[in-house]
Amino acid sequence: MRKELSPDTLAELEKHFGTFHDAVIHNVSFELFSKSKPYSVCITVGTQDLTLAPPNNWINLTFEIVEITKFILEKTRNYDFSIIFQLNIRFFDDEIYLDFFPYTENPMSIDDFWRRADSKGPIFIVIGKKCYWQTSPYREQGAIA
Repeated sequence: MRKELSPDTLAELEKHFGTFHDAVIHNVSFELFSKSKPYSVCITVGTQDLTLAPPNNWINLTFEIVEITKFILEKTRNYDFSIIFQLNIRFFDDEIYLDFFPYTENPMSIDDFWRRADSKGPIFIVIGKKCYWQTSPYREQGAIA
């Protein structure tokens, strides 16, 4: 079931997935050239649902961020984009901020998302007007259904 992610529903997401520690980015896909829909990106991660018992707690979770205002992806040679240490999700100025490789553990302002001058790790930040999420059975990228 597709759910909207908002300041009011963020706690529910965090109850199930915590900070997404050790989640795996499986897929990133864009919808950029549709005249009937605003720009959007879907990001699928394999992650553990903390409310389920192992070994059946791995699921795929897809974020759909619509009306993208910023998408920043910067890879460095020494880091891999596939494993997430922590995902920060915050709301500022009527926008949602998702930082898949956060510079700071607990961003309190927009400025905390931009403190990258000394950062040596990868950067993957998506900012949009709305975000939805839904789960599906776990499947590794490229696996045949």
